[in-house]
Amino acid sequence: MTTRRRLARHSAFSDPGRHGRLLRELSGIEEICTAVSNLVLHYRAEAHLLRDDRRDEINSRWVSTLLDLDQARHPRPLLDPRPPDDRVAGCCRDHSLLAVAALREQETPARTRVGFTGYFPGPPDFRGDHVVAEWWNGARWQRFDPELEAGESFVRCPRSADR
Repeated sequence: MTTRRRLARHSAFSDPGRHGRLLRELSGIEEICTAVSNLVLHYRAEAHLLRDDRRDEINSRWVSTLLDLDQARHPRPLLDPRPPDDRVAGCCRDHSLLAVAALREQETPARTRVGFTGYFPGPPDFRGDHVVAEWWNGARWQRFDPELEAGESFVRCPRSADR
């Protein structure tokens, strides 16, 4: 099996289980970014909004579990707004894995990538570790940051995936 064919199928981590329909309803990278940002509250960047009884959610890891938690609180489409303090606690890994799961649910090859970013607020020389996603656009891998909402300046990462 080729790498792209393999990356168009779910792994144990990206499999949405009974929630596949919710991911299939998303159309395009911008909707995926919007839905993912709507679902996940970053446990560090948005710590002031995280309730103490939700801190253990950061260890959920599996897309099916993340969607179970969300749907238990909000049994509706992923694009319907959730109050920030009621989102699932997660991090960039969870944002990216959910985006990959949405793309794979539509049989689009997708993968996560780990590296360092300089586009978040902080000291000028700071490069924090970060997880982003890539999808196969038919000709090459295209990188994007699903943690950022549609309309933010770097929805698609500033460098191409070929570098």
